[in-house]
Amino acid sequence: MELRHLRYFVVLADELHFGRAAHRLHIAQPSLSQQIRRLEEELQVDLFERTKRRVRLTEAGRFFLAEAHQILSHAERATSALHGLGRGESGSLSVGFTAWMDFTDLPNLIRLFGKRNQGVRFDVHTLSVPDQLAAVREGRLQVAFVRAPIDDRTLAVEPISREPLVVALPKNHRLTRYKQIPLRALADQPYVILLRHRAPAFYDLVTSLWRKAGFLANVRHEADHPLSVLRLVSAGRGISLVPASCPTLGIRGIAFRRLKPSGPLLETVVAWRRAESSPVVHAFIEVVREWRRQTLRIRGATGWARR
Repeated sequence: MELRHLRYFVVLADELHFGRAAHRLHIAQPSLSQQIRRLEEELQVDLFERTKRRVRLTEAGRFFLAEAHQILSHAERATSALHGLGRGESGSLSVGFTAWMDFTDLPNLIRLFGKRNQGVRFDVHTLSVPDQLAAVREGRLQVAFVRAPIDDRTLAVEPISREPLVVALPKNHRLTRYKQIPLRALADQPYVILLRHRAPAFYDLVTSLWRKAGFLANVRHEADHPLSVLRLVSAGRGISLVPASCPTLGIRGIAFRRLKPSGPLLETVVAWRRAESSPVVHAFIEVVREWRRQTLRIRGATGWARR
């Protein structure tokens, strides 16, 4: 039995006239009669009662009509889903984020893609950069939002945004009187640091900044998550350098100030396997590129909303 036989049967059941049904199906009437007879022979049951005056469904025909509608409907849904999968409009996408990126507006990017591709299911994971990159290489993650640089030739990388570092201080700290804080003024301050294994690119950027300024930070506390860093700052345990996206959190008890000079920019990229064949991934990357172009037009060359 073929799907076309079911379509012929359904149209004939709708028209109850071989001539009209053949016209709708764009086939000759004798061919339609032959195909229906073959279907009945295969099923070993009469689907229609035929007389010179009329054609009507038998009881078996009425039962089979409901089943045929369901089969054709399911086939259409499967075909549509398959086409959507080929266009990246359905399927699944596993996405990785690093800790600091929980505070950026990257969720808006996910929202944009999801709005356009409502058939795609998201699996989102917050992992350290090394764990993310390993997961992408091994196929456990399809895309990862991480901090540059990425030194892995098996991965493709697309820049997303760049943002400066700002100083996070307890609200009543004496340095809050500055609109921009000289980096040297932080040299003797108790410092709260995010552990390197959580965000190595971020850690290396910060420590490199200290070395170039000619001092090492007075690290008093370590934390394994950005929120823990900010909570320690809020509790008055020290200061910290954080991405400029952090002030959007609105955490009480913390003031944020720019650095003077502003220092290096922290770059966010999306990474995926160069050998990736998933249409969903490629559709996602296209949305990433569009989103970045729009963001740059709105925010300027750094991709960071100045506050």
